[in-house]
Amino acid sequence: MDKNTLRRQMLQLRSQLRPKFMETSGRRMGGQLAALPAFRDAQTVMLYHSCHNEADTLPLLRYCLKVKKRVVLPVTDDEFVLHPYEIADLERLRTDPRGIAEPDPEFCVPVDPLSIDLAVIPGLAFDTGGGRIGYGKGCYDKFLPLLRADVPVIALAYDFQVLSKVVQDEYDRRVDLIVTEKGILPVAGGKIRL
Repeated sequence: MDKNTLRRQMLQLRSQLRPKFMETSGRRMGGQLAALPAFRDAQTVMLYHSCHNEADTLPLLRYCLKVKKRVVLPVTDDEFVLHPYEIADLERLRTDPRGIAEPDPEFCVPVDPLSIDLAVIPGLAFDTGGGRIGYGKGCYDKFLPLLRADVPVIALAYDFQVLSKVVQDEYDRRVDLIVTEKGILPVAGGKIRL
């Protein structure tokens, strides 16, 4: 299946999710992620603010702020380039034209990508080999190479978003681990040891 067809299919499936399922799944995923040694050891964690029925990151964002991790969220500019910003609380967010909550650069501090210890990223479909299909703009594919080579990249996804194989192009960046509501899926060759 080509990427655009798969994107439409996954967006359709996600649009049918019930709020209670998303809330429960988000808490489960966040709890599993928070228990990982790679997460516990990370001082600066890049997350994303979920929207449009993505795996709910709000519980995880609140937890990170509570335990005093340095929390980084992306701001996406008009050219679809990600710019990382540190947030001190969830009150300093604004909503961009696509309906995504992101740091307000007027109140938040820009972050050097090399200072990030762990990245948690969204996507529409993944495979058991760490392949990822995003929203088609290449935001994360362009951003991830700016991180240190040792930085683990983790995906949060609903179980139905994980397939045996997704189409990958040479510029597509893989993830090291996938966390779903049903459990943790290690990726062969990934940077994370369980």
